[in-house]
Amino acid sequence: MQPNSFHSYKTKKRNNSSSTIYRESLIFQLILFKLFGLAPWSMNVSKIIGKNIPITLQNYLILDSSLYGAAYNILLIIIWIIYNVYSSLIVVYEKKKFESLITKTVAMNLIIFSMVSPIFMWIFYLVHQRIIITVINKLMHIDKTLHRYSAYLSIKNNAVFLIFLTNFVLYNCYVISLMCAHPMIVVPIRSIPSLISSLILIQYSMILDAFYKQFNNINLIILQLSGVNPNIELQKLFVSKMPLRRPIRGDIDHLNRFHAELCDMCGKVSKFYGLPVLLTILYFSAASILLLYYIFIFFSNPLTRFQVFLYLGDAAVFSIMIFGFIVMTFSVNRVIKESKKTSFMVHLILDRCTMDDKLENQLIEFSFDLLHRKVEFTACGIISLDGSLLQSVLGTIVTYLVILIQFYRGGSSNDPEKLQTFPPN
Repeated sequence: MQPNSFHSYKTKKRNNSSSTIYRESLIFQLILFKLFGLAPWSMNVSKIIGKNIPITLQNYLILDSSLYGAAYNILLIIIWIIYNVYSSLIVVYEKKKFESLITKTVAMNLIIFSMVSPIFMWIFYLVHQRIIITVINKLMHIDKTLHRYSAYLSIKNNAVFLIFLTNFVLYNCYVISLMCAHPMIVVPIRSIPSLISSLILIQYSMILDAFYKQFNNINLIILQLSGVNPNIELQKLFVSKMPLRRPIRGDIDHLNRFHAELCDMCGKVSKFYGLPVLLTILYFSAASILLLYYIFIFFSNPLTRFQVFLYLGDAAVFSIMIFGFIVMTFSVNRVIKESKKTSFMVHLILDRCTMDDKLENQLIEFSFDLLHRKVEFTACGIISLDGSLLQSVLGTIVTYLVILIQFYRGGSSNDPEKLQTFPPN
């Protein structure tokens, strides 16, 4: 008995430690989202991370609109506009020579995008925040309702936080390198737009993980209600049907409704993040092409190879964004795969369990409903955010990079020392 008690104590202690880390990491992420204007709503953190909270109409409302959050985003917009006006007079619009007309045009467009994109994101979150507020509140309500089932699995994913923390540390190193190599006035416009884009991808991934958790819980609960082993088909060709342990008509009705709500909310989240993610993809692609182009030119000229280190910091930042896209596409694929798995669970009950006609018709109706539910995530319906996203983005970058290099080799041979980083400093 003593070894078992000791093992139970160690397991409980480990779970408590993991839960504490999860709570602290979640609070840290929420604070950073608020600091950069990506969470203008008010939130009750205790209801997000608290335990044993009863389900009432008042209790599951954890997010709400906030006048203070709106005022803070407006203040950020005003400060950013003042900074852009001041910096443009001193640094950003200072006339510099670029290597070619194409790179000059791309660089100036990226400068303009860096000035405008934070303002757009802050206004966008203010105008459309009701979508996220409604989705998160419904997610928490579904989560607390499913919590009463013994098959409920409380998934506290620290992987997203580790990615978030890694990006945060690397960005701090990047900002420090900017402060050492460039005037202070250049630092915000070089770091804040890419940081906001990266935070949006992390925030999107966190919400997708919450959807995955709920779809996974629904599938586990259906499996628990059936009381069958899903792997038995690998052992036997013919399996006799078994009776259900208890009546499950009410449970199936609730699970069908929750699944429908989750699919509907996935569509709303995809619509909310569609435009920000699309702008992030365009910004990332154009900036990566320009940076890789400059790095190639500096490496091709022995006299200016040392200057390539000026671009390695920028390249590191966009490698972080690549990592963000990888995490986001991985989360998208997990949600889509788990939502489709529900159909298998429903047919598992139909194939393996004996039941009355009413329950059988109810399960068949559930199966038909699943055929009409499609979970997909796109950037404004233009770019699919599944595994093909990275292939498309990287293919575009390589294609246009090769075109620029061919223009450079066949065109003018300006001195690479005249080339400028983005934004030009």
